Amino acid sequence: MPLHNVTIDDSSALIEYHAPIGDWTDSPTTDDGLSNYYDHTYHSSNQYGASAFFRFQGTAVYLYAAKRSRHGQYNIFIDNKFVVKSNGYSETNRFLQDMFHATNLSPGWHNLTCVNADRSNKTYTEVDSILWTTNMAGYLTEISGKPIPYNSDSMKYSSSNAWSEYNGDSNPTTVTSTLGASVNITFNGNGIELYGKTGPSFGPFSAQVDGYDLNILNASSAQAHSTLIFRQDTLPPGNHTLVVINRSLLSLAISSAVPVTWSSDPNNPNPTPTSTQSNPGRPHISSGIIAGGVVAGVIVLAGFVLLLLWMLRRRRRARRERDIAVRSIAEPTYFDVTPFAMPLSSPTQSSQPYSPISTRGSKPRGEGSSPGATLSAQYHSVPGSPGMSSRGSFENPSGSGGFGASGSGSGGSNSGWPAPPAAAWGAIRPTGPRRPSGQALRIEASDNADMLRDR
Repeated sequence: MPLHNVTIDDSSALIEYHAPIGDWTDSPTTDDGLSNYYDHTYHSSNQYGASAFFRFQGTAVYLYAAKRSRHGQYNIFIDNKFVVKSNGYSETNRFLQDMFHATNLSPGWHNLTCVNADRSNKTYTEVDSILWTTNMAGYLTEISGKPIPYNSDSMKYSSSNAWSEYNGDSNPTTVTSTLGASVNITFNGNGIELYGKTGPSFGPFSAQVDGYDLNILNASSAQAHSTLIFRQDTLPPGNHTLVVINRSLLSLAISSAVPVTWSSDPNNPNPTPTSTQSNPGRPHISSGIIAGGVVAGVIVLAGFVLLLLWMLRRRRRARRERDIAVRSIAEPTYFDVTPFAMPLSSPTQSSQPYSPISTRGSKPRGEGSSPGATLSAQYHSVPGSPGMSSRGSFENPSGSGGFGASGSGSGGSNSGWPAPPAAAWGAIRPTGPRRPSGQALRIEASDNADMLRDR
């Protein structure tokens, strides 16, 4: 099925007209060509910068007007962006012309603006009618419901004193001139059309469905018209409420409202709404989407927890490996060594009590170095390989959370173990005992002489 198109006349309150000075000219009766226009009406202005603004919900829009000898240049904007400059001039009158159209728009709200671009203020820009394609899917059909008259029980007025009936023409209405006076219209369907009047005695008003979208419109016009003053569609099927409020001390006139339904079955224009249908003023989220979001959230949370546990475990393991590597470098072991002394042949040497000499607890005579100095020269940090730090463990730079690498260790440049330093006095040598000299020799001789006497 084809997409659904809606056409509004230039007199509709859905079109906003602005001019630097005064108003747009509205359907002058002195124009011999007036009967050739759509619904015998049109709006025009010869003021540079005069604009006509139309906001709609759909996927395409068409602007219709006449091309005449006194018409000139105009600019077109879509969604407040300049699109094209065109010209409405024609030597002969050509009515109901497609002055501009835009198709393949994304479904949603858009706006069309037409602006007089002639700086001389001598040529006219004109609007006759506007057609737009709704968001309704192509397989559906729009069906107009039974009109709701202004005196129906489906229309609830804020105050009986604020509203009154007007029967002065063929389209009776209810009218208010009270600021803030309102009417609530309940209906069933996918949309609503509101009919009323525009003219010099009418002014701004607002229309809103279920809190979905507030529309501020203006029913002011130079001539009086009975026309469509508001339309809202793309609503979920079901019951809705349209609230209309007068926003000035000028008049607001309402004649009727017509519900519209988008149905795949033309014989059943009002399908029963399901329990999943929601308020159109708020995004509808199905239970499946909610469940999927919950599951995804749980999965993401579990992933974060597992990642945190893995990082903590890795950090503890790296710390344990580092501690083991440090402990594997045993601290220096000190030995109490008693040098082997050969007995002397002369027993006449002075004798002193024999005491073992310890490299840890005594200081050799005649040497200025301390045992600590000797040990610090003897024991070195374990040199690391290119993949190890100076502590002998795989590198774990501080602050890395227990993993990662930031470079080679301080001992990584050494090609092998350093050569051992010269043995200190009293230290073990692999070639056997060292014979002491000097005073130490005399001490040992004295001790051995005493041992020989004991025998």
